[in-house]
Amino acid sequence: MHPYAVAKMVTSFGYLHGRRLYLNMVAGGFKNDLTALNDTTPHDQRYERLIEYTTIIRRLLANPAGVSYDGRFYMVDKLKLSPSLPQELFPGVFVSGSSVAGLAAAKAMGATAIKYPKPAKECRSEPPDESVDSGIRVGIISREREEEAWEVAHARDEGLGFCLA
Repeated sequence: MHPYAVAKMVTSFGYLHGRRLYLNMVAGGFKNDLTALNDTTPHDQRYERLIEYTTIIRRLLANPAGVSYDGRFYMVDKLKLSPSLPQELFPGVFVSGSSVAGLAAAKAMGATAIKYPKPAKECRSEPPDESVDSGIRVGIISREREEEAWEVAHARDEGLGFCLA
């Protein structure tokens, strides 16, 4: 959807519910989905496109009186947004930060980089990147008996220690 539609929904939800939203910005998706959508944009360029997309959304939310933007992927001219969004409801932004391009995009957007955690034994010597806020993507394993859930978890991961590299 166009960045304007996202900004419009953010202001509408903010106005209706008086709550801050968090936007999970997605640069692409699964290969089969991209193929079905005829999106042949290479991985790193999808993150460049996402930076522009998010920039327009944020500028509209910060300056509803009018935004112009001329980028490689998007262009808007004197685009106005109403209703305006109170500053305290300005959305947080999440983006996948597991790849180099994703981490760079998170930094460029001031977003929280969400990463897939690695087993601790694979990254003990890698310090966390303190130049960007980060979080991890996790799953929940649920079984009728606790022991069954732990068996599944251990089988999937060969250990439960994780780190953010």
